Amino acid sequence: MSVARTAGLALLLLAPGATGAQAQTSRADPSDLQTWYSAALHVNLPARWETSLRYRLKLVDDASTYRGSYLTAEAGRGLTGWLTLFGSYRLALVDEGTFHRFAGGAEAKAKLEAVTLAFRSMLQYQRQNFAGNDEQSSDESVFLRTRMEAKYGVTKRLDLYASSEPIFELADGIAVDNWRNELGLKYEYLKGARLGLFYIYRPDYAKSYDRTFHVIGVDLDFDVKVPGRKAPSAP
Repeated sequence: MSVARTAGLALLLLAPGATGAQAQTSRADPSDLQTWYSAALHVNLPARWETSLRYRLKLVDDASTYRGSYLTAEAGRGLTGWLTLFGSYRLALVDEGTFHRFAGGAEAKAKLEAVTLAFRSMLQYQRQNFAGNDEQSSDESVFLRTRMEAKYGVTKRLDLYASSEPIFELADGIAVDNWRNELGLKYEYLKGARLGLFYIYRPDYAKSYDRTFHVIGVDLDFDVKVPGRKAPSAP
């Protein structure tokens, strides 16, 4: 089966059901199945700079309801071969309103044969502007996110990865807001073009009752490299 057909089949399997919207999470039904679809362009620049732009669409309520669109821009610079500093901005146009998110942090990587280990830590500021809510028109939150990831190169084109990321809210102390655990694979079907499939298990403790989110997603990633300026030839 070709890669195009495989991607099409994955999108069909993840498409929302035609049975109508399901109820949102509640104490009686605290779990939800979501599907995420995204495409991203990654640009590798000279002098260890890199940028990316990602668009993501999310379906919630057992993958039957459109949640919103998310546009994320990120830029980073490698200080060494193993340490990178980065900053990002995400605009979310969702059913509840418009959300803005700013983040900055660092990621360290180490390679052990076919396995790449990575640790990322970042601070995240989020402002949520709610639509049609006079009592609470906006909300602000600050989070600390720490992600540990292991990636295994099965072949030259296929990678498997697993990550775990506790997300702490910094408000009157520090407490776990939610925990994002992810399993996935990425396949380079063309040079600079990758198809990703992933599953996320995310317990959420932000409300007065605990919730659990199961996410199945599809990613398309495209890489572009901008060549650096050549050094002048010796006379």
